[in-house]
Amino acid sequence: MNKKEFNEYDLVINNLENLRLSLKIEMQEIDEYADLGINTYSRIISRKQPIRLDELISIANNIYNLKGTQILSSNLKIPSPIRLPSSIKTIVTRRKDKTPRAQEKRDIIQFCILVLNRYFKVEDSFSNSEIKGHFNEELKKAFKNKSIEWNKSILSSFVTDTGETKKAKTKSEKIYKLIEEIPDDLVRKAEEKVGTSWLHK
Repeated sequence: MNKKEFNEYDLVINNLENLRLSLKIEMQEIDEYADLGINTYSRIISRKQPIRLDELISIANNIYNLKGTQILSSNLKIPSPIRLPSSIKTIVTRRKDKTPRAQEKRDIIQFCILVLNRYFKVEDSFSNSEIKGHFNEELKKAFKNKSIEWNKSILSSFVTDTGETKKAKTKSEKIYKLIEEIPDDLVRKAEEKVGTSWLHK
């Protein structure tokens, strides 16, 4: 089966989250500074509501100092903090100075992308602990208390909550399912960000 390519909407959602996570901007801050409604950005990213053109332009302009059309680029580069609007630059600069530890800069979902791509097929079910079971010891320690929020991530359209649970060591765990193949472009970007040396052969 060939990998499903991104359509324009997938690309927009992926680019928006890559920008936000790379610059450590909170979803609520995007709502505020882009003049969106409360929790609008979260609903857009989780695909609970579509993004309107005026919302896309407002996010691009007011948060990242970009044009709306740039969010459609498959080679979008993360803007330098000095090029951001002044209010956002202040937030990003202050937060960067307060989060120096390497593990805090890691985005767990990038590791999950590579685990799912290598070890799971469409229609396979899994729990969060099974995903983390493929991490090496250093990553397991780094993400020990970090939850995987599938519905808020760039994998929200590829993973679904089955509504089922299973017993784990200390409590029951939710069971998820991979419902679509993860696109090559998303896998490639994850490899660029976190490498593959930590993956078991």
